[in-house]
Amino acid sequence: MSNGKSLGTFYFILAGQALSFLGTSLTNFGLSIWVYEQAGSVMDFTLVAVAGVLPNLVFSPIAGVLIDRWPRKKMLILGQLGSVLCTLAVACLYWTDTLAVWHIVIIVSLSSICMAFLRPGFMATITLLVNNEDLGKANGALATVFGIIMLIAPALGGALIHLIGLDWVFVIDLATFSLGVGVLVVATIPPVASVNKASGTGIMSEMGDAWHYLQKKPALIFILVLSVIVNFNLAAIQVLVIPVVLGFANKAELGAVMSVAGAGVIIGGLIMMAWGGPQKKVFGVLYSGLAIALLIILFPIVPSIYVFGVGAFISMAVYPIFT
Repeated sequence: MSNGKSLGTFYFILAGQALSFLGTSLTNFGLSIWVYEQAGSVMDFTLVAVAGVLPNLVFSPIAGVLIDRWPRKKMLILGQLGSVLCTLAVACLYWTDTLAVWHIVIIVSLSSICMAFLRPGFMATITLLVNNEDLGKANGALATVFGIIMLIAPALGGALIHLIGLDWVFVIDLATFSLGVGVLVVATIPPVASVNKASGTGIMSEMGDAWHYLQKKPALIFILVLSVIVNFNLAAIQVLVIPVVLGFANKAELGAVMSVAGAGVIIGGLIMMAWGGPQKKVFGVLYSGLAIALLIILFPIVPSIYVFGVGAFISMAVYPIFT
């Protein structure tokens, strides 16, 4: 195409990043179980989870500015390399039998900073790879692929840990990271013009300009706040679901609940791919956000894997509409 945009290129990059994310998901599942079993404390487990979220929130505003300044391809590659170094550090500590919870807190914090660049960077890259009329299909494909990973990762991670141990799960993670980086190296990502780079404005100045712009768009601020609230609560549920479900169920049932949530994302993503989303996007965000919020409130009330499974499935099926 004349503008250099292609769904094929997007699918190629998505496949590489999906493999990388699958390896990371296997490691995260294994480490979550390891931390909970070794520490025996929900507090320590939650501390690790906070370390994986808080640095991302703190660095996201700075990352947003830098994403627009730096070449998108190099930024994604550097983010992947930073993540793989964090995984390698955890693996080496585990292989030498010196891994402790405080090691994981530090390394997870560093990995969270890398993700502050990777996630928004990849989402922003979608607009460079596909045309506006294909954005619904691209977002649907994104939700479907990562939903499949959410579906299979818990069950696959549990099986691999049982059969070959966490040692080899780290090896698989490192191998998938290599594939993900390799795809980024050979893929063609169109450059993005940067007016700010030419004018020489500073990072703080750009952040200030962004804030002033938001102040003039109260509706946009509302959507951003709603997005933060919904994603924060979804993240909290994803963190707490492991100790909560293990409080009344076994590991196999925990994996089943998490896999059902992944199935919800797949169904929602397929619907989005076929439907393309509502014509009035704001109403789609509002109604889907409200549905997710109500489910988050209601389904943890009853300590049942069936209730958790249904609530998780519907929440994640609605999530592609919200995004």
